[in-house]
Amino acid sequence: MEGLAISREIQRSAPIWFHQKSTATRTLFTRGQHHKKTVKCLKETHKIVSVSDAEVLARLLQTSRHQSAWNCRCAACTGTRHTHPQCEDPNACFRRAKLMVDSLLPKWNPMLPQPEDWEAGFNVDAPQDPEAKVFNPKVTTYGTLADTFRIFTERIDGGDVAPDNKPDSEPDEEEIIAHTDGSANNNGRDEVTAGSGVFFGQGDIRNIAVRVPVELNPSNQVAEILAIKQACETCPIDIPLTIISDSRYSIDGLTRICRVGRTKASQPYPMASQYRPPWVKYESARRKLR
Repeated sequence: MEGLAISREIQRSAPIWFHQKSTATRTLFTRGQHHKKTVKCLKETHKIVSVSDAEVLARLLQTSRHQSAWNCRCAACTGTRHTHPQCEDPNACFRRAKLMVDSLLPKWNPMLPQPEDWEAGFNVDAPQDPEAKVFNPKVTTYGTLADTFRIFTERIDGGDVAPDNKPDSEPDEEEIIAHTDGSANNNGRDEVTAGSGVFFGQGDIRNIAVRVPVELNPSNQVAEILAIKQACETCPIDIPLTIISDSRYSIDGLTRICRVGRTKASQPYPMASQYRPPWVKYESARRKLR
């Protein structure tokens, strides 16, 4: 199971017992010497199966006037004794359930902040300019648990924590416009050479011209993408940036194709290698391409 960020619906649907993304040892999920009754009660009395089931019990620890004692008389413990008379120690069950949820990696823990909490506020509507495309920084995988299975991808760890794509406060500075371009000589041949350029304005000190390194396998397309990368790295991440490019390959790769790859692959930056550097910069930025 993998993804850059996982929706809570998927997180909660996963089985809690011996969760693949748990950092705990087997002892937490087994009866053990000191917790035989508690684990047995969770399984047989409370019928805990999924992360959602464990989360419900774990949140009962937040009940007003709850005490960490077997004979606690708070509303949650009293209600649990009424609905589950076989449960001798509701507090112990709540605490064990909380330990199970807390053992999950941050990306898989529904009780922690997740990108979907703020992604709904992202403005990814089509811009007024029909030729412009807004980069979509959403990274959350939605659907069912099956949508997190990765069987035709390389075994590269996607990380324990979801990308921090939470937007900053509205910037005071105006939008930046950058023109990018790339070109290659002897494109497609062994002796190919390529270069990239970024133009912000006449005499602007941010203007850039670079040669595509041999290790990036120079080509016209790579040069176009490298130019966009240079533009992104030159501008502050919290300032809106419009990139003007004549490369449909780059624009589609960083908007449409990139979006599918981010949410469907197991790698942290799962597109072709030339797409990864610009997208790393894009993840929490307000960017438009046209």
